[in-house]
Amino acid sequence: MSFEIDRFEPALTLDDDRHFMLSSMGLFRSLGDFRWEMVATRMALHLVTSGSGTFVEDGTPSRVGAGDLYLLQPGRHYLYHDDPGAPWRYNFVTFTGPVPVALLPSAHVTGNDTVAPIFAEIESTYRAGRMMPANAARLAWGVVAGLTPGPEPAEQDGLDARLAALVNRRDVALPTVGQIARDMGVDRSTLYRRFRASHGEPIKAWLDRQRMERAEDLLRQSETSVQRIAAICGFRDPMYFSRAFRRVHGIPPGQWREAERQAT
Repeated sequence: MSFEIDRFEPALTLDDDRHFMLSSMGLFRSLGDFRWEMVATRMALHLVTSGSGTFVEDGTPSRVGAGDLYLLQPGRHYLYHDDPGAPWRYNFVTFTGPVPVALLPSAHVTGNDTVAPIFAEIESTYRAGRMMPANAARLAWGVVAGLTPGPEPAEQDGLDARLAALVNRRDVALPTVGQIARDMGVDRSTLYRRFRASHGEPIKAWLDRQRMERAEDLLRQSETSVQRIAAICGFRDPMYFSRAFRRVHGIPPGQWREAERQAT
């Protein structure tokens, strides 16, 4: 058994596993008669670019060829090998943090053409030395979005209409993700999957942006106190709101309000 592999590690230090992001990428080339057996320790996704062979997960085999994807899950036993005369080439990525397993396929995906461009972007980002935490997280979610089937048009229309109704109500505080899921009659995993598939970002990131935009409007256009604006925008306390606002704008909300009024 012989093979070659180019492996890229992130240019960052992962102090803990709290955040879902990429942890490495590899470009694999079998030189024939490749065979490997292991118990996976991290979630990993393989994209086969040429050749053919078999992945066996806990005794269940799957035939895998060019264009196919195979997902390895931690704690499961794998035996995989290429076919004689058809050596594998595949690219793989590994993940760290709380992997959104509910949004991912169980193992084998055939003919998925949405993930290859993401793999190409991951490789170029590594080669350019730009795999910082933000990119590692963004690209990890990009892989998930590429694997997640989009909602039916009727489902998506209903999702967007309800989100618009919730966000545009100015008489109530902006809801949490859990409240949106309950209002729509779906679980959080379904909401995450539908939103990510159609909008290309996590619903939490979108909702945080809506909160900040509403806060900016209220600070600019009203005399409402900063404490009340924090509550209206769904922040758990005024101090947390001030810190979040400062991270975005560089100054506290009260100071930002004065600067905006002086500018106009």
